[in-house]
Amino acid sequence: MQVLTQVLSHQRTLDDALSDVPVESRSWVHEITAGTFRFKGRLDWIIDQLSLKKKPSGGVRKALLLAAYQLLNQPQVPQAWIVSETVDAVRKKEGDAAAAFVNAVLRKISDHVESWRKLDWPEGVQASEQAQWASLPEWIWTRLVKDHGLEWARSYSTASLERPTLWIRSRVPQTEAKPGPVAESWELESWRPVHESEDYRMGRLMVQDISSQILVSEFSHEARRLWGSLAGRTVLDLCAAPGGKTTGLAWDGWQVFATDKQAETHTSQDRFRLLQETAARVNAGLGPQDTGRVEVMDRSRVSGLQNLDAVWVDAPCTGSGVLRRHPEIRWIKTEKSLQSLQKEQINLLAEASAKVKSGGLLMFSVCSALRNEELEWVVRSAELHEFKRIREWSLAPHVPPQGDGFSAVLFRRD
Repeated sequence: MQVLTQVLSHQRTLDDALSDVPVESRSWVHEITAGTFRFKGRLDWIIDQLSLKKKPSGGVRKALLLAAYQLLNQPQVPQAWIVSETVDAVRKKEGDAAAAFVNAVLRKISDHVESWRKLDWPEGVQASEQAQWASLPEWIWTRLVKDHGLEWARSYSTASLERPTLWIRSRVPQTEAKPGPVAESWELESWRPVHESEDYRMGRLMVQDISSQILVSEFSHEARRLWGSLAGRTVLDLCAAPGGKTTGLAWDGWQVFATDKQAETHTSQDRFRLLQETAARVNAGLGPQDTGRVEVMDRSRVSGLQNLDAVWVDAPCTGSGVLRRHPEIRWIKTEKSLQSLQKEQINLLAEASAKVKSGGLLMFSVCSALRNEELEWVVRSAELHEFKRIREWSLAPHVPPQGDGFSAVLFRRD
């Protein structure tokens, strides 16, 4: 209840809100709250269908959301336990009348749980109800349909309700993993603490979604097609934290300058520290035959860089492409926040373009499915008159290999 309140009322990220939870309970609380955020739109729809005379709000609504998620998605837990403990908790906080109401709603769900689980997409309904079933805010749903069409948006939102596959990139073969579609990519067949492995500590392995690996691999491929070897080629990773993309570029042979914003917030400072730690581990793991290296730079030093072979801007965005990984994003990002992000994206792209030498490459990417709003509009507004578009990417969780959602475009300077 506290985690839901911190995220929904105070716009904290789920990871940040979970930091207040005792370690011994954190894994279970994460499972319940992340699942509730994934399915919140559908859960709200079901609760409202069963509460026609009185729409619950506040703590009662949150208790119903948590219990409804468990009833519908955790068949291994006895339904009577879920109902009983939820009703008892509500009675202590809200009183007997609220407890009776919650008991009635949850009984209606548990008595017909299989029917609720099998409900299909509603047909012939307004966009607001479609958005609820997609478990998305109406503004995101409407833009997805506008950008990609109704069937694409349905498939995308359905895939975004699932947990993501765990992918790693490793410079050494991995057991208990399947090779992926690009070099050094591996799909883990079951979860394991890869951060505790020797390969991770020695800078030979990193956790990175397959979509990010594809973008790095194909970006480097385009560069090799132009120049042959990447030995001695420089790239600025302007939005590098926590360092996955930086690592991949160095392993491909680039000389990487890596930086990110260093605002006076705990999140920004933690991310920059992770970037520094990642770079140190990666550099230590590179051998004498490797041409790539990473230099982490304070953001203030970037102004002195010029005539680079390439710059990559993986810009801050709404995060609509990583809803499986960060399910709370859909409920804390607003249409107004998109407008402020676009200004930052334009500024970053303009800054980056000025640092690319003639014949060099400029990559712009966002972990978003709102292509027209978070890529095309920004590219047009940045007025890249000296650059020619040479390749585009559109990746999504419902399209093989089912990685994160990304939109990206690669330019070359005249």
